Amino acid sequence: MPLVEETEACEVEILDGANVKRKLTTPTTSAVYSSAEQTADWGGLLAPGDTLTIRIFQLSALTAVLTRKIGPHERSIVLLITPMLANVVLMGLALPFLFQPMPPADIIALAAIALLSLPAMQCIIFAFRAAEAVIVAPMQYSQILWAVFYGALLFGEWPDGATVLGAAVIIASGLFILFREAGAGRKAPRHG
Repeated sequence: MPLVEETEACEVEILDGANVKRKLTTPTTSAVYSSAEQTADWGGLLAPGDTLTIRIFQLSALTAVLTRKIGPHERSIVLLITPMLANVVLMGLALPFLFQPMPPADIIALAAIALLSLPAMQCIIFAFRAAEAVIVAPMQYSQILWAVFYGALLFGEWPDGATVLGAAVIIASGLFILFREAGAGRKAPRHG
């Protein structure tokens, strides 16, 4: 996640083999693949039981930026609850238009994600309070490595060459900044 990113959005790519058939962009975690889009892409509507290959990209730094800026001065509960309340309000507004019943297994999985997200966010808040953002932010890039690990373990998917190259550039730039800042803190000031 770039340090200057201040937006939150999701992109969903509808794939036909290796080719991207359509890209949907949404400011929420829900996207609608309309009847007109399905007909234009496939010559008709997808039927129940049809499979669709998709790729999802989440672009979210708003919470991290806010945590960096106000984290040292605000109570942890405020930093935890504010993004959740904003999500409830935004999703509540979209609910009448997008709601589809969820299977019980998905509801249980969402509950597990929610329960794990609270301590994870608390750890991020503590990290930004204990250290400078320039030290903490590059450590967040380890998410790339965890995503590759879990993608391979759970879904049997591996990143393509362009993704590996992009991840390497992001991780290398984060480590460069980390080592540069650590070196700057060790140097003795010059007099003279």
